[in-house]
Amino acid sequence: MRASRDGARLLVVAEDGGGVTRVRVHAVVRDGGGRPVRLGPGSPELAPGAGRVLDASWLGGDRVALLVRPGAGGDPLVLLPQVLGPVQLLAPVPGGESVAAGSGDRDVVVGTSDGRLLVRSGAGWAQLARGRHPSYPG
Repeated sequence: MRASRDGARLLVVAEDGGGVTRVRVHAVVRDGGGRPVRLGPGSPELAPGAGRVLDASWLGGDRVALLVRPGAGGDPLVLLPQVLGPVQLLAPVPGGESVAAGSGDRDVVVGTSDGRLLVRSGAGWAQLARGRHPSYPG
């Protein structure tokens, strides 16, 4: 689960008993004092059939970054689905294991199993620094 930066929505990644992963966004319903009391109904699935979600991060206000291992077992891919909209597919990331996203689609950073932080470069990925678990404030 990942709360949006404004605290109004919750990104939920869940795997059912059959191993099927579902990704949905729920509104956070609050009481008169502003305390969260429950989740609203879920959005339609953001990446149906994409594969196993390894990590997820909010990308701005209406999109998320999902690091997904395809069902065929290939290299992880980054998907940028828009809540209630289309999905953008980025190049495979060999060894990808974590993802963080800022406010735009160029602000996606992937951490790899061999200790590299990769950023988007053209249609591929380039090393930014050494590290494994990127994050953005908020």
